Amino acid sequence: MYIHMKDGSPLGLARIWEERKEPDVTLLDTFAILTMNANKLLLTIPDRMPVILAQDEYALWFNRHLTDPEQFKPLYQPYPAELLEAYPVSNLINSPRNNSSE
Repeated sequence: MYIHMKDGSPLGLARIWEERKEPDVTLLDTFAILTMNANKLLLTIPDRMPVILAQDEYALWFNRHLTDPEQFKPLYQPYPAELLEAYPVSNLINSPRNNSSE
C-alpha cells in the first residue's frame, strides 16, 4: 500500500532511537517506529499504524527536556483518516530483482 498525506506533505512518524556500542567497539544506531491501533482508513490493511505526528507536534516530540511519558500521551491518537490517502501498489516493488519502470 502507498500511504501518504492527501496534501502531499511528509509523514512525521514517532520513533525512538538508541546509540549503543557493540562488543567490537562499533557504534550502532538503532530505531523503532512507534505503532498504535489503526484509524478507519488503515484498519483493513493491518490493525496497527505508525504514530503520525502533525507538524505542530514535532516540537513536543523532539523536546529533550521532557522525560515523563505522560507528557506524550496526547500524541498517541490515530491520525485523522480524512487527511490520509492509501492505495495498493504492485507487488513488483517487493523485490530488488525487479529493476524496471513497471
